[in-house]
Amino acid sequence: MKKGEVSVFPWTIIGVVIAVILVVATWRYGAGLFAPLIDDPAANVHSQQQFAVFVEKLQGLKDGERFSKLYGVGSGYVVVGFLKGKGMLGGEMCRVGGKQVDVEEIFKPKECGQDACLCLCRGGLAGCEEQGGYFCQQLDFDVRDDLNSCGYLIIEDWQGNVYVRREQNLVYVNLEKGGKGSA
Repeated sequence: MKKGEVSVFPWTIIGVVIAVILVVATWRYGAGLFAPLIDDPAANVHSQQQFAVFVEKLQGLKDGERFSKLYGVGSGYVVVGFLKGKGMLGGEMCRVGGKQVDVEEIFKPKECGQDACLCLCRGGLAGCEEQGGYFCQQLDFDVRDDLNSCGYLIIEDWQGNVYVRREQNLVYVNLEKGGKGSA
């Protein structure tokens, strides 16, 4: 190397290192930024965490308040609202979404006692009766679906908006517009 010349080699190495650092930083930031768009939305749909967030939002409602939320229950899971003072639901024909449905007789989990409660059950409605097959939250209000002629809240194998409204000691949850939950 002649006097006054600058070696290109060290500057090349520094440039490559800086480029690698920028590419890694951009990739990590971009993955975090776009994760909600590229992750599978159904992956966490029936988790206890999502259920607990939904129940917490219900418990925070004051009389007359309403909200709608994207929520779903994955295949093999069901959300069931058990009414205060009733030890079971079902055992009757109900009109749901324009069709007659025979609602299975299902007993309220013992942990609920005489209180109203909302349960996430694994294995369909039968999972609500199996020890360890459910996760329940006691409520100080009843939860109903007034678009179901029997009034039971049963969300099974479904994803979409839920429409919710509180009226005194009753919370209406509807899976489609038209009920008191969406009024």
